[in-house]
Amino acid sequence: MSEDTISNQHRTTLFNYEHWKRLTVKDQDPTFVGDVLGISMDILSRSWQNQADSEKAHFSIIPKKIKVGQNKLIILMNEPLEPEDHIRISVDKNGQRIEVMGVKRRNPYTLQFAMPAACLQISILATVYVEKNGEAMGHKLVKCESRMRELDQLLKTAESPLQFLCQAFHIVGFLVAALQKNIPPHFNLLQPHGLRHHSSTEEFPTLLHFAAKFGLEKLCWTLLECPGGEQASLLRNAAHLTPSEMADRCGHHKLADALKGHLQMTELTSMYTYLKGISNQQAACLQISILATVYVEKNGEAMGHKLVKCESRMRELDQLLKTAESPLQFLCQA
Repeated sequence: MSEDTISNQHRTTLFNYEHWKRLTVKDQDPTFVGDVLGISMDILSRSWQNQADSEKAHFSIIPKKIKVGQNKLIILMNEPLEPEDHIRISVDKNGQRIEVMGVKRRNPYTLQFAMPAACLQISILATVYVEKNGEAMGHKLVKCESRMRELDQLLKTAESPLQFLCQAFHIVGFLVAALQKNIPPHFNLLQPHGLRHHSSTEEFPTLLHFAAKFGLEKLCWTLLECPGGEQASLLRNAAHLTPSEMADRCGHHKLADALKGHLQMTELTSMYTYLKGISNQQAACLQISILATVYVEKNGEAMGHKLVKCESRMRELDQLLKTAESPLQFLCQA
């Protein structure tokens, strides 16, 4: 094609078209291949040069990865800055250059600034540029992680993400409180009152079946105390499963064992104590955030020790959600 065949619409659609390399192709022209290879090597060499320039940046940056609530960065200059030096820091976000405001000088070698909030909306690799008195000092890459990405990684480490979220937000406790507050007079799990069949054609013939399938332990305890609770624990659903069998099939084995144990109890108080004891044992096994001490010895000689903060997944989730304007809306989006 010739230059005349390129319309204005083509020029606006093709990014940066005016700077494109143009080659004239002739029929059976052996030099054309050499020209293409030469231009290709020129483009590659410039790319390699840019990469080399990045490695020769006259500063380092820490940390390499930031997130919402922990978005402060520190730049360590190779050479000290003079008081009259003018420093300009900018961040490249997917081709958009954002100038950083509020850069603080901690000492002649150290600069501190906060990553713009626009760079933390989605997970990206941002490029930080530093200029001194109008002269480029190089650039460095920084990983910016969004809250949604953090939550995704956090939930991937949990054996049961749904149960993990329920524990973090006390969702089951909310359901129990709502049930106790709104329970109608003469409430019976088996409706209509007096119905005592041993099987049903529904998947969830009672609330107890629903709570057992989704591992809502505290809700199960409350429902078992309601009138009809003992009969509901024996009722089989459309798949011929009792609440304890549903819990076991869905992986809630401790809850299933507790429901089976209920059938062996004759007194309500003994049953309640038994089930609450299982809940306390589970709570005692939860991991907590601690400060661990790491000791190192060399040939039997102590080299010293250092403190390491170990954060539980529950603590991570709590910190993540504290930065959200609406934690409930954030979880619904996730």
